[in-house]
Amino acid sequence: MKKFVISVWYALMCAVISAHTTETVPEETYRSVPAETTVPLLTAFDNVGKNALHTLAFNHGANFAFAGLGTWLFIESGVDWKWRNFAYDHETLANGAYSSVMYAGYAVPSATPVAFYLAGLFRHDEKLQLTGLALVQSVAFAAAAQAILKSSTGRSEPHIIGQYRHTRLETQTDFSGEFDWFKADILDGWPSGHTISAFAVASTVAQMYHDNICVKIAAFSYALLVGIGVSLSVHWASDVVAGALMGYAIGTTVGRSFSAQVRKTPHKEVSLSVSAQTLGIMVRF
Repeated sequence: MKKFVISVWYALMCAVISAHTTETVPEETYRSVPAETTVPLLTAFDNVGKNALHTLAFNHGANFAFAGLGTWLFIESGVDWKWRNFAYDHETLANGAYSSVMYAGYAVPSATPVAFYLAGLFRHDEKLQLTGLALVQSVAFAAAAQAILKSSTGRSEPHIIGQYRHTRLETQTDFSGEFDWFKADILDGWPSGHTISAFAVASTVAQMYHDNICVKIAAFSYALLVGIGVSLSVHWASDVVAGALMGYAIGTTVGRSFSAQVRKTPHKEVSLSVSAQTLGIMVRF
């Protein structure tokens, strides 16, 4: 599974790079871009306050509201407990999922902004650089959101696996509703940090390349795999759903903000002009 998750991330990077060779741009959006374009690193802070507020107000706050309401429903309906027991009873699957998300959940959100920005510098491509800096802001927002919420809610982990600092616990008592409020632990609890970061990254890339379906499929496939992986190993299912909703709000908001800054590079357009009196070739710049 680890190799599969990394392969999806690799496919995402390839899809984005290749998108620049096939992208068509409407005439009205053409703007000339210098060959040696370098986007300043401080651009990562553009509209940071505005984007933070718009993230909370995204969908009129419905994403964050449903994150909390959905968690309550998952607990009260027993969905969290049933999914936890399914993962607990399939220990091999749980251990494999844990090994995968340790790479994809932390390494990819950290490496992707750097990869995009460096690729943009190498290719003298403004859009790739802006995408990398947009991802810096998205990942920062995701890290801040999960740190505040985890330290406030202090939710108990599902104790599915016995690796690293996690303990495997056999019990018949449903403890999915246990919250140790203001425990001040930013590593465990609600929501899933892996998932909020993964969906923030995926949504940002999807907004920057909103007209490329291959990029969108690759981006959200990666995020979905991360979410499934942590729900089978270190998080309750509702932690993952909450993280996905919040991450989507963060990534979409930041992605829209940065995509508005992209300056389009014009392409030559060659067309054949035919009329009753004339026949010619038109080259439009």
